Amino acid sequence: SMSLWSRVRPNQKPRFRGTHTPSPIIKGNVSPLRDVPKEIKRPDYVIDVDAGLLDDDDPKEPLKTAEHLKSFREAAAIGRKALETARSSIKVGITTDEIDRRVHQTIIEEGAYPSPLLYRGFPKSCCTSINEIVCHGIPDDRALEDGSIINVDITVFYKGFHADLSETFLVGNVDEKARRLVDVTREAMYAGISAIRPGKPLSLIGEAIDKVASAHKFSGYHELTGHGVGRYFHALPHIFHVTNHEKTIAVPGMTFTVEPVISEKPSSKSDRKILGRWEDEWTVVDLTEAWTAQFEHTVLVTDNGVEILTEKQ
Repeated sequence: SMSLWSRVRPNQKPRFRGTHTPSPIIKGNVSPLRDVPKEIKRPDYVIDVDAGLLDDDDPKEPLKTAEHLKSFREAAAIGRKALETARSSIKVGITTDEIDRRVHQTIIEEGAYPSPLLYRGFPKSCCTSINEIVCHGIPDDRALEDGSIINVDITVFYKGFHADLSETFLVGNVDEKARRLVDVTREAMYAGISAIRPGKPLSLIGEAIDKVASAHKFSGYHELTGHGVGRYFHALPHIFHVTNHEKTIAVPGMTFTVEPVISEKPSSKSDRKILGRWEDEWTVVDLTEAWTAQFEHTVLVTDNGVEILTEKQ
């Protein structure tokens, strides 16, 4: 989800620095906007720039009927195809701009629109978040370094529906702690999804995620939530990925994302993780320079449980 953060204060001293080899991420140059063929349907916020700015009071994502789901599943399959394009592109030395170019190409070849492009002015077709970048990293001309981890976050808009998914990939030879962080984050996402039951509170998702993360001395962020998705790119309900007291009950037909960001830093009240935002207005970083991983699926609450719409078929 693309929320807004306070600006990063320059020369803020990191208080937590892992033992990873790659150096802290610095901003590269962002290439010009990519074209989308005229015949591809755009979301409202691209056609009417103000539409994207009105969602501070998030709309509520409508429940899905069987006929909605046919188109929504097609959108989800295109999102999955684009994420597989990203997966096969990850290697030492590739730029995030080149990953974005390939993802963009896959999406438009399927007749879909890359939802992040021009959402509130975002300049690229996917988000690429490396190492201590928490989320919403903008693809640029910086090459991937050996030993890094990178989350590629993709949303596509097709036949009136947004489908949202992401994974964290390993670049070259990644150290044991970072590999474990990635594995634990994936496991935490699936634990959260498995906790979804119609008639039960959505707060069970965060509880299940927290349990997995803290068992490994890792921690999540209260501020970074999943969201209703489908007709809207971001809508209610909010999905917390930490223990919470959210009262919303899961109802069949609900569609939302489960997308925990997990930090390699253990949670402790005295030493809060601090989220900051680069001056590009998007890139969210952990100011302690702790590394983070994220995994995401779009899910559907069914009559007896949950279906992962963006799962690999």
